[in-house]
Amino acid sequence: MTRRTLLKIVKSVMWIFAALLVLGIGLRLWAPDTFYLTFKDLIPLGIAIPVAYLSYCYQERASFNRELRTLWAQLIQAQQAAKDYTHLHEPAHSDYAATLSKLSVAIESVRALFKNYSERDGEAGIYPYDSFKDIFRVVRELGHGAEVTDERREAARHEIEALWKKFRSEFLIEMDRDAPASPPSGMANG
Repeated sequence: MTRRTLLKIVKSVMWIFAALLVLGIGLRLWAPDTFYLTFKDLIPLGIAIPVAYLSYCYQERASFNRELRTLWAQLIQAQQAAKDYTHLHEPAHSDYAATLSKLSVAIESVRALFKNYSERDGEAGIYPYDSFKDIFRVVRELGHGAEVTDERREAARHEIEALWKKFRSEFLIEMDRDAPASPPSGMANG
């Protein structure tokens, strides 16, 4: 469950509790002997159901975060393989195929956790992290063998690094991360 989805659910549950509060006050003032007594008897159920659902949602979010961390490790390996590929002088076809394979698996793994933007019945939508797909494109266009010059490899490496930085800043927003308890040693004041 994405962060955005969880926040929508939390807000909805808060509105439910606010509505129960207003309903309870209204019934207490206008029908204290009839409907209010029934409402008072049913209020534990009215609280328990949203709380149970909220608990379920937080468990789903925790599971999603675990999956994100596993995916993150896979994405790091794939982009590192792409950068390593740009350091090979006249890379072999097998290196080329292995690098593209790692990137392709990583791209499809992202699809397992995130659906495309504007995805509807019959419409594919837009891949959520195009900058990572562009790393695949850069390696594919670089090619293999003698056609891969030092200049092309260096240009590809710089493009991959720029695309990775863009992807990383977009992707890490979704992960629940805390700042360290103490600042890095070079950043301490005093």
